[in-house]
Amino acid sequence: GIVVHFSVCVEEHWRNDNDGKREVMKTWFRCSAFGRIGEQVMKALPKGTWVYIEGRMRCRRANDIDYWGVTVDTFRKLEPGPAREN
Repeated sequence: GIVVHFSVCVEEHWRNDNDGKREVMKTWFRCSAFGRIGEQVMKALPKGTWVYIEGRMRCRRANDIDYWGVTVDTFRKLEPGPAREN
């Protein structure tokens, strides 16, 4: 069957309490989609697409680094919203 691997970046934004500067933290997840879901992902998600994903998350550790992965059960393509200042 078809197996599709892709990465998703989640960004968290906040203002630093000490100096008010805007902070950003990025977390990358390696996603895997199988079979029919994999086919749908290939068609619906070109690079840069905003996406909502549900699935099973796993963490593996190698060389003191945590690697997060998600086996995709469902997904939904999203439309980017307007930029917002905190």
